[in-house]
Amino acid sequence: MGHNPPLKVNIIADLEKSIRENYRLIQEYETLKDISVDPLEIRRANHFIEKRKPLLKELLARHLALCTKLGYQIPNDIVDVGADFSIFDVERHNPLGNHTSEITQKNIALYTQAILAIKDDMKVTVGTGFLAQYAKNTYILTCAHVVHAFGKKEGDKVNVKFFASKKDLQTEICWLRVPPNTNPNDWDAFEDIAVIKPVIASSSVRIPLTLRTKITSISEEYHCFAYVKTRRPRGVWIDHIRFGEKVDGGFIELEQQGKNVITHGASGSPVSDTHGMILGMIQAVYDKDRVAYLTPTEIILNVLESIEEEK
Repeated sequence: MGHNPPLKVNIIADLEKSIRENYRLIQEYETLKDISVDPLEIRRANHFIEKRKPLLKELLARHLALCTKLGYQIPNDIVDVGADFSIFDVERHNPLGNHTSEITQKNIALYTQAILAIKDDMKVTVGTGFLAQYAKNTYILTCAHVVHAFGKKEGDKVNVKFFASKKDLQTEICWLRVPPNTNPNDWDAFEDIAVIKPVIASSSVRIPLTLRTKITSISEEYHCFAYVKTRRPRGVWIDHIRFGEKVDGGFIELEQQGKNVITHGASGSPVSDTHGMILGMIQAVYDKDRVAYLTPTEIILNVLESIEEEK
């Protein structure tokens, strides 16, 4: 990018800034429209969305034309927005090909607004988490070993960041019950769960993901969105996941058959079906064998029930 004319590079940066901001606003109003019961509020949201969409499409088209002309690599989150508005061919503009035909655009928007990156004290992404609701309370779920790895304990603050969000959100750990002086590799599924709550409510309207309590078919394919450490800092889609056998500790073995595989940083990522229902979260991965393990939702629900009982 150093050989590109500085003025055009600045134009690209300005376009990307406008695209992200307009897309964020459209997503927030789409969510507001879905959850509102006020007809006037819904009409206003529709009016805002209809005015912003043509502007966003124009910005995306200008950005694509300029990047193509200069040979500039399009950032992954801009590719995602372009795919959402049928401007970009995801397979062409994103070599990872991280969307499949089974993942609807509605689900993409649902996942990205509810899945977040867990950050350490140096604000480096170390894992994934997601919003879930239980007994009318919204929680952030991740693996205990993710926050335990950088010395956190129950009551400590943790920074998280949602997809395409400009700022980190400060949260507090409300559940971290790991056995003292033990290796995380020895923890069972119940022990390797951390539950977090925002310190200050976010101004963005975000809808928690739905926890599905029963696996109806192990032959069904699933997918997840994760903030892996070694690829795509803005997150990666991992598809063609199948459930294997239940193993010691309450975990379920996962079989990976897609191009993108579960790797370090995916711990805490929710695994969902094509309807957006969550079956569990990624607990661990062993790169040598491409074997990953899942903490099923029934155990997650046991933890959330314990939190409510302690109130």
